[in-house]
Amino acid sequence: QVFSGGCRATPPLPPLLQHRAMPLRPIVALLVLALGAVASRVEQRAALEHEARAVARVAERAPENAQDGRSVLKEIRDLVRNTTTKPSKKEFASVFTGLPEYKQASVIRVPLKPEAYEIRLASLRAGKSLLVMRPFMHELLLVDPARIPADAMASAATFTPGKLKMYGAVVELTASIKVDLFLIRSMAVEPVAGSRVGYPNEAEELEYALLREMGAIDDETPVVTTIEDGGMLEGVAFPVGLLSSKVPVDVICTPREKISVQRSLPRLAAIDFDQLSTMRLNSMKVLRHLRSMRARQAQTQLEEVRDFVRSGGESVELSADERELVAVGASELPAFTNAEVIFAPWNRRNYKFRLAALQAGKKLLVIRAELYELLLVDPGNIPAGEIEAAASAAGMRKYGEPVELSAKVKVDLFLIQSFAVDPASGRRVNFPRGLDELEYGVLRAMGAVDEKTVVVTTVGEFQLREDMDLPDSVMCSGLPVDVIVTPQRTLAPENPLPKTFTLDFSKIGLEMYNRYRLVRKLRTADLRA
Repeated sequence: QVFSGGCRATPPLPPLLQHRAMPLRPIVALLVLALGAVASRVEQRAALEHEARAVARVAERAPENAQDGRSVLKEIRDLVRNTTTKPSKKEFASVFTGLPEYKQASVIRVPLKPEAYEIRLASLRAGKSLLVMRPFMHELLLVDPARIPADAMASAATFTPGKLKMYGAVVELTASIKVDLFLIRSMAVEPVAGSRVGYPNEAEELEYALLREMGAIDDETPVVTTIEDGGMLEGVAFPVGLLSSKVPVDVICTPREKISVQRSLPRLAAIDFDQLSTMRLNSMKVLRHLRSMRARQAQTQLEEVRDFVRSGGESVELSADERELVAVGASELPAFTNAEVIFAPWNRRNYKFRLAALQAGKKLLVIRAELYELLLVDPGNIPAGEIEAAASAAGMRKYGEPVELSAKVKVDLFLIQSFAVDPASGRRVNFPRGLDELEYGVLRAMGAVDEKTVVVTTVGEFQLREDMDLPDSVMCSGLPVDVIVTPQRTLAPENPLPKTFTLDFSKIGLEMYNRYRLVRKLRTADLRA
């Protein structure tokens, strides 16, 4: 740099930077390790926060735990760490390989952690196939000892990425495989009931639930854990909301002995994606594939039942005469006669019913297409001779008064559309792109309907299906009907189900918020409250 007083040399560079030919690879490696450590810390903290929220959900059982779930977990883990010694890995392997369950097993699920190296090595030498999940549930692999040379067993059991790629075979989610023994790690175990606390930032419980869904294991598959002496906490009631508490063990292996547990606690049978954080779900490839597979299966089942219903008639749409008949049948119901306010869908399919309601002097509550606006049509405000026009979409927009979500309105009868309905239970299949559940959810959030509100559907005889053995993801089990009206008859389900459907904003995506105005307004009001 040149100053007014002349030239002044810049300070010398640090020795590390004086060499222009300095290799960058070690520096890049150090940066990658540092970023990896930070990312791991963030993921661990997120896992603890998620477990803390789970503890809060069991406040009825342990009110003191609900106030600070993270401190409960920290106390347990600190207690274990302060009283635990580090025994030899061979001691665990000796006890584990002596189990009768181990000797009878052909395929064993094992952890990928270094602590299980001796168990993996002993199992491979004994001819056992090992099932292992790559970190962050990236891939499920099966290691067959027949593919490993005898002199390479020790190095293969390290299960490094290179060894897994060399000796492991990828197991697809649709594969038919049977696991005979499930080995899981635990930080703390209650030896009487078999309940446990797992390690933070791990997904062994999710792996267990995944194998349950694949059919690789069932509730009778033995679950074994290895634990240091300090991790045995007899008489301690672990928070039941933790994910790790949902996979209790049958056998506990300490460095010196095995302890059999008389298990009475239930185990995870499936993965509940609603309980997983977005970060955890996005970081686990296998879980993303499982969720996509579930969605495809549900859609396939839905199309099958719709094709089945279509085969019962030339069209699922009722003719004009049939619509007249179901409107008359619905208007003769005692619930219709006693009702003051009736909700009806907006579309042309239900014009006759809306007309019958207005002609009977009933107030009509409707939601405009795409859940844009809530309108109340009062027949007292409609000029004589305009009733028929008022029942149309244009007439409802003309004579309907906007209703705010905070308004106090009570619906006595709710008419819902159904593509197919089970006359025994009232379970129903919705129309493609139908919004009936969302409309009901909006009204229930307002307090306009509740579980006692009569729900009526109008269908053809060919839409009555008693053999629809479909999952809840396809059937609208949370919103069954109380009365079914066909052109020929009126019937009530013999074994009615309770109405439990409510709006769950965690399941409503960004597209729905942007598309449906009432849902967006309701969510905004909920957040403000």
